[in-house]
Amino acid sequence: MKKTLILCAFVFLLILNTHAQFIIQKNENELDFSGLITTLYNYNHLLPGVDNHSKDALNLRDAQFTVEGSYKKKYEFKLQLDFANLMANRNDPETPGFMDAYMLYKGLKFMDIKLGYQKLPFSRGSLVSFAYSPFFHRAEIARGNFFSQRDIGLTLNKKMIGDRLRLYAGVYSGMGEQSLYTPNDKSGKLEYLGRVEFTNDPKLKYREIDMSHAEKFIFSLGLGARYAEKAQYTGNDYMIKTINGKKQTVGFDVFAMYKGLSVTFETDQIKMTPNTPERLMNTSTTFFMAGGWLTQVNYYFIKLNSSVSYRYEVSNMNDLIQGLTKMYSLGYDYYLKKYDSVIKVNYTRLLSQETVPNVDTRNYDWQMQIGWQFIFN
Repeated sequence: MKKTLILCAFVFLLILNTHAQFIIQKNENELDFSGLITTLYNYNHLLPGVDNHSKDALNLRDAQFTVEGSYKKKYEFKLQLDFANLMANRNDPETPGFMDAYMLYKGLKFMDIKLGYQKLPFSRGSLVSFAYSPFFHRAEIARGNFFSQRDIGLTLNKKMIGDRLRLYAGVYSGMGEQSLYTPNDKSGKLEYLGRVEFTNDPKLKYREIDMSHAEKFIFSLGLGARYAEKAQYTGNDYMIKTINGKKQTVGFDVFAMYKGLSVTFETDQIKMTPNTPERLMNTSTTFFMAGGWLTQVNYYFIKLNSSVSYRYEVSNMNDLIQGLTKMYSLGYDYYLKKYDSVIKVNYTRLLSQETVPNVDTRNYDWQMQIGWQFIFN
């Protein structure tokens, strides 16, 4: 019954926004409605001896509805839901059912204040929305298994030098996406995060494709750090999103674009000092490392309304375990109406994978996905 009510609500909102204005304005107040629907077909080429083809299927990847508002240019809010994941009872950190629910105060001259459930300003790879990426999935390091992408907390934001220098500092529950139903663990401690970002173009947004064929060289540099000391392990796979112990994460990213060519590089490194010895693999050390890096190259063809992309990535969940996960992905996107209507084709090849205790390895060596993304706003 609950799922039926959620589905009916989404259909009603979709119909409402298809026949009505998407923006409601009155004086200095504004209310915006938008949504995203993505359907794709997934095919996995299985490894020898594997015969489970259950993931070769059509998938409703996104069914998002977003409400954003502003009041007297000082207050803003955002509420974003993904009904596809709500209906499936999935709490996937890449596309959670509950995506955003925060308030933003812009009345102070020296900083903006954001409070609520929000995406964390740490990794550029996770800050870029899927709607503005040529791929259906983020690189492994930025998918949400190594560190959380969203959390409940407070973020302070300051822009300087004509919005070219952007400073972020925040404090959060430290429980990540799990904070919606587990506000904190028994430690009662919080997570602290900071990010510094510089760009030579104050209008630069979190996009991966240079559709405008920028006439000047545009770049951004980002450096982030986060610290947490919790009392339990959480995560989807190796359970390192939070650990019973200290966790220190540092990330660095670079983005550049010029005349249709865009390039991204990101690396994130994590030092973990667990209170439980089993994560140290019977060694004499007191900590272990995790992390990885990615590089991505894209080119946009104006006359063809198309882009081609290549991404190579390396990740490691525990440096005390031999082996690395390596893969590359190819992407071709055809833009029917820029980002509002896109046909995406992705191919991912698994080159090697780390064998970690109690973590299921991928049962395929390559994967093909094709789908259609549609935005209404």
